[in-house]
Amino acid sequence: MTRLDESSIYVSLKGLRNMLYEAQYLMQKTDRVVYGTPLMHACADTIKWYVKAYTARSDKKVEYLAEAIGAFNILRIDLEFCIDHNMIHYKKKEGDVNTQKVELFKIVARVDNELCKWEASLAKGKTIAE
Repeated sequence: MTRLDESSIYVSLKGLRNMLYEAQYLMQKTDRVVYGTPLMHACADTIKWYVKAYTARSDKKVEYLAEAIGAFNILRIDLEFCIDHNMIHYKKKEGDVNTQKVELFKIVARVDNELCKWEASLAKGKTIAE
């Protein structure tokens, strides 16, 4: 296990990627191609830029983190679009919201919050436990 594996953002992004992979197969084939695959790519880009920010020299961290946040915002917006247009067909009990959908957005909110905290910390010139 590396230090990166202990990062809560990294762990959350890996969990999000797994959930997005599963969500693809709850989409119709055309939606999977048009929206599911780009969601996976946006998640991969977020992970890529986050890892670069996490492992970079301090003078490059802000630049790489900005890229990670940009990729994550694309992911979040596209995911919200998919949910708003009922493209991911989660099974639900009568009148209940599916727990997978709730967990998906909990992870999205956690990653968003943690990225923003790290960005604020870097802007102040401090480091935190990423």
